[in-house]
Amino acid sequence: MGDLLGSVARADAPFRRDLLVAVALTVVGMLEILLAPGDGSQLVSALALPLITLALAWRRDAALPALFVIAAVLLIQAALDGFLVGHAVTSIATLGSVRHQVVGLMR
Repeated sequence: MGDLLGSVARADAPFRRDLLVAVALTVVGMLEILLAPGDGSQLVSALALPLITLALAWRRDAALPALFVIAAVLLIQAALDGFLVGHAVTSIATLGSVRHQVVGLMR
């Protein structure tokens, strides 16, 4: 655990900021999953959410792979009866943020 915290402390400021946003989105998203009446499996959605939100931390260095990870996780969790697609604000906000980064790189 000390090595992980040390590597985060040595990381550049934008990565640390993105990681902090990703962790905050994960916490808010978990609350959203637990409190919102979703039409699917809360377990599947709760397992998929950290994969979606933590990909946000790599959006500056690897924007396209992060977007692919988010899209793949959203498709898989939807196939497994998750409800993050269309029913959870957190996943939509994360996808939009990474998409914005990819579009910015293409300019």
